[in-house]
Amino acid sequence: MSGRRAALGATGGLTLGLGVAGVVAVLLGRVATVASEIERYADDIRVGAEGIVDNLAGTGALQRTGELAAGVLALVSGGESP
Repeated sequence: MSGRRAALGATGGLTLGLGVAGVVAVLLGRVATVASEIERYADDIRVGAEGIVDNLAGTGALQRTGELAAGVLALVSGGESP
């Protein structure tokens, strides 16, 4: 009888191990799903940030244009350039 008990114990342990492995597989699948969603959101944020950078790239040229316009206005009006 002790051999039969050992076999039942081993079978029970194997069954429990397979059940735990199944639960772990399901949980890893959920984590992978959430990670891919986070990656998509991060990509959306990156695209938006790149758009902001592109929009701000011309601010230096805009400042220079303002300085030149002020200089032209000063020359036309007979005053000094700032």
